[in-house]
Amino acid sequence: MANAYYLMELSATLDAGVSENEIAELQWHLGLQPSPAPPLQLADAVNVFQRGPAYRRGTDPDLFADLVQNAGAGNWVLTAWQEPDPDELGSLELLFLWLAARTDTATRNVDGSVCLGRMRFCDEMAWTNTIMVFSDQWVAYPRIPGPLASELLPAGSSVAATWEDFAVRLAVTLSRLREDECVSLENDEVLVQFLDFSSEEIVGHIGFGDASAQSDDSGTDMRQLGWREPEGLHNWHRRLPRPISAAQFHGVAEATVSALRDVVGVRSPQDLSLSAFGNNLGEKPDVSAMGLTLSS
Repeated sequence: MANAYYLMELSATLDAGVSENEIAELQWHLGLQPSPAPPLQLADAVNVFQRGPAYRRGTDPDLFADLVQNAGAGNWVLTAWQEPDPDELGSLELLFLWLAARTDTATRNVDGSVCLGRMRFCDEMAWTNTIMVFSDQWVAYPRIPGPLASELLPAGSSVAATWEDFAVRLAVTLSRLREDECVSLENDEVLVQFLDFSSEEIVGHIGFGDASAQSDDSGTDMRQLGWREPEGLHNWHRRLPRPISAAQFHGVAEATVSALRDVVGVRSPQDLSLSAFGNNLGEKPDVSAMGLTLSS
C-alpha cells in the first residue's frame, strides 16, 4: 500500500555525561549490542523500530543505525535511517524524549527545543516534517516550509502600498494558509479573520467595531460583494471549500479589499494591523507576502 511507512532520518549528539549504562541500553535498542541487565529505561520503546531493534547497515542498504563516540569530546553521536510504521510513532516518541533529555546543550535551539531529524512518507521525494522535542516533554512534527509566500510575488516593493497590490498579497497569503492557522487584519473600525481549522475549507469573517453604525446601504454592499449576513455568533462571512482555485483566492481577496476600502472606509492597507497564529507546535503561518508589519 502506498504511504504505508515513513522514512525517518535521526541525528543526535548526546551529552558527554550520559552514563555507561544508558549508552549500553541505547546500543541494545539500536541493535548494536546484546541486551544489558535490567532495569531498562527504554523497555517500553523496544519496538519503536520495525520488529525489534533497529535495522543495521548491511541488512538493508538504506536502513541503518550507528552510535559512535567522539574521541575528542567524549560525547556520543547517533545517526539512523529507519522505516517505521505510522502506528509506531507513539512508541517512537519515548525514544525521542529520552534522546532530547540527554542531548548536548550546544546542539539545542535558542528556545531550548531539540531537532532530532526529519521524516516523510516512503513514496514522497522531499522531506516533509521535522522531528522536534519541546521542553523535553512534547514531541511535534512541524511541517518543513516550502518557498516563502513573498517569493511568489512579482518583483516590486516589499510594502503593500496600494489596495490593488494588497489584494494580490492577500490572495497569495490565503493560498498558503494551512490547517489550524489564522490570519487577522484589524483597526478600530473592523476585524477581518481568515481561518482554516478543519482542512476542508477556509472561512473568512468580517466584524465591524460598532455594528449599530452599519447602514442599510452597507449591508447591501456587503451582500453584493458576496459576504453572507451575520448568523448567530458569526460576523459577515464567506466559506471557501477545498480545493480552492487561484481565481477563488483572488475573488475573496478583492471582496475583502472592497469591504475594507469602500464599506468600512479604511484609507490604506498600512492602516491595518496584521497578526497570525496557529495551533501547530513549532510552526507559524506564512504571512511574508502581506507587506504589513506583523504584530507581536
